[in-house]
Amino acid sequence: MTNFQIECKNHSNSVFFVSNELDDWKMEHHQDVLKLEEHTKKYPKCSFLATKIGVTFS
Repeated sequence: MTNFQIECKNHSNSVFFVSNELDDWKMEHHQDVLKLEEHTKKYPKCSFLATKIGVTFS
């Protein structure tokens, strides 16, 4: 599993966390995806930076 931090370059207080493994998603990941979607609707010209923050192996 790999976790990512996604931050809006235009709004420093907008940070979202997601994982690339759907089976491992916590409720926070779902909530952050919804927040990210709302953010992009509100600010369509934002650019984002995704940073890998952790890798675990099963």
